[in-house]
Amino acid sequence: MNAAIYTRTAVPNPAAHRRQRARCLQLADQLGLDATHEYHDDGKSRPTLDLLLPEILAGSVSTLIIASIDRLGRSITDNERTS
Repeated sequence: MNAAIYTRTAVPNPAAHRRQRARCLQLADQLGLDATHEYHDDGKSRPTLDLLLPEILAGSVSTLIIASIDRLGRSITDNERTS
């Protein structure tokens, strides 16, 4: 399985990014997954997530690992867009 890690911070914050990444790598290890891709966004826009979604739909990425569900979006509209 090709797993991808996705992290996002509302503003550039290297420490928060490192914490999210570490949590994702820990989850991948616990689940026996190899995280072959990493994606990160800073800010309210999510251009890297926009690049990631077609990869998931095409089957290049089979599993998405996030530290918390709110990293994908904080509103129903955001979550509808990613589904």
